[in-house]
Amino acid sequence: MSQLVKFMDRQTLERLIDGIDSTLGPEAGPEQVEEIAVELLTKLTSGTVSATASSGTSAHITPEEVIVHVRLSDCNSRLASTVVALGYDKLRRTTSNLPESFRDYFRKAELNVPKITLKVDGLGELLKGFSASEMIEIVTTLEQAAIDSTFNRVQLLRLKAGKNDSASYLLPHLSDLLSACSMAEIDIEIGSKTVGLRAQDLLDVAKALTHSDDNESRMSSLTVSCNTSTESNSFALLRGDLRVDLSLSVWPQLEEARSDLPAGACYTDRYEVLGNVGRDLATRGLAILEQMISSDRMIVKEHSLGTVSLSLNTPNEGSSPAGIWAGLPVDASSTNGASRASAVLLRNGLLSKMSTTNGVQVVSDGLLVSNALKNEVGVSYDFPPAELAGFLVEAFADAVESGMSKRLRIVRIEISGDDERSRLHTAGTIDRIEGMSGWTDEHFARGGAMIPPIG
Repeated sequence: MSQLVKFMDRQTLERLIDGIDSTLGPEAGPEQVEEIAVELLTKLTSGTVSATASSGTSAHITPEEVIVHVRLSDCNSRLASTVVALGYDKLRRTTSNLPESFRDYFRKAELNVPKITLKVDGLGELLKGFSASEMIEIVTTLEQAAIDSTFNRVQLLRLKAGKNDSASYLLPHLSDLLSACSMAEIDIEIGSKTVGLRAQDLLDVAKALTHSDDNESRMSSLTVSCNTSTESNSFALLRGDLRVDLSLSVWPQLEEARSDLPAGACYTDRYEVLGNVGRDLATRGLAILEQMISSDRMIVKEHSLGTVSLSLNTPNEGSSPAGIWAGLPVDASSTNGASRASAVLLRNGLLSKMSTTNGVQVVSDGLLVSNALKNEVGVSYDFPPAELAGFLVEAFADAVESGMSKRLRIVRIEISGDDERSRLHTAGTIDRIEGMSGWTDEHFARGGAMIPPIG
C-alpha cells in the first residue's frame, strides 16, 4: 500500500473506508471496499484516481504549487546596507530549509513534487527613498537569498500603478531592476477594481519598460482595470511580448441595471440583465485591448488575453453579494456561493464577445469560473508545513465520505515563513446550480468550500 497510509491516523483511515463503503452501496462486500481503498491510495501518485467508473469520484491531491509568503515590512531602514542585511537574514532564516523539506516530504509520501514559489510581500515600501543603485543592490541580494534556498520561482514585487502614487517612484527603475535580476518576477497592476484605468498610467509603464526586450519573459503579468471609461489619449506598451489581464468590476453595472428593473422582476429578467452586463463589460474590456494592440507605436510580437477577472463585491450593500440580487435560490448567509453562481451567469454574456479568444479564463473574486460552477477556497491550518501531506489525505477522505461525485483538486499550498501557518487551496466543480446533490448551504457559506476545515 502507498506510503500515504503512514500519514493517516486510524480515524481518518476508517472514515476513508466508510466513505468508499457508502459510495459503493450495500451490495459491495468488504473485499471490494478494501480493494478500492488500496487502489485509491496507490494511484494517488498519478494525480487522478477514481473509486468506480459509475460514481465518478475523483481527486487530485498533489498540489501544483507550494507558495511561501514572507513579509519584509519589519526590515525597514534608512540605510540600504541595513535593509540588505535584515532582508537577506529573514529570507534565509525563515525559508532556507522549506523548499527541500517540501520536496523530500512529497517524495517520501510518493506524491509528485510541486514547484516551490517564494512571494515576497512589502518590498515595494522598503525601496522608497533609495537610489537606483541601492534598489538594485537590495533586489539582487534578496533574489540571491531565494536562489540559495532553492526556490523554483521568485516573485519579488507586486506594484499597483495608477491606484495611488505608491508605485510611481519605482516605474522609472523597472527596466534596470529586471535587467539586474536573473529569475525574479515583477507584477504590475494598473488601476484597481474601483478606480479604473487611466491612459497616463499605461504610458508611464510603457516608458519604464522601454528597451527591456532582453528581459521580457520576467514580467509575469500586466493587469489592466477598466471598470470606468478610459481617457482618449493614445498609448502604447513597448514590449516584445505582452499578456493583458483585464480586471472588471461588476457592481456599478449591476446597480444601474437594478434601478431599471420593475418591482417583482422574475428570475428570467434578472438572468437576462446579468448576461447584458457581461456583454457590456466584455465590449469595453476588449476595446481597451484592441486600442493597445492597434496603436501605431506598439511593438508587440505576440499578445494574449490571459484572464478576465470579475469583481462581484457590492460595497454599497456591505457583504450582500451580486448573486442574491440576481434572485438566485440560495440562503442569505451563503454570500460567497451566491456570488459564484452569479458569476456563472455573467460569464455567458462575457464570453459571447470573446469567441475568437482561445483559452481565456474567467475568474470571479479570485475563483475560476467555467461552464460549471468552479470554486477555489483556502483553508487555514495551525500545523507545521511538513504535516500537510497527511491533511491532504484527510481532505480526500472527507470528500469520499461525503459521497462526492464530482472533482476535488488541490491546487496549491501557501505558508508564511514567519509563523508557519499553512493555507491549503482546493478547487472543485459542481456541474449545475440547481439540484446540488450532496452539497448543503454550509458548503457555500464557506465560499464554495469542497471540504470542511480540518482540525
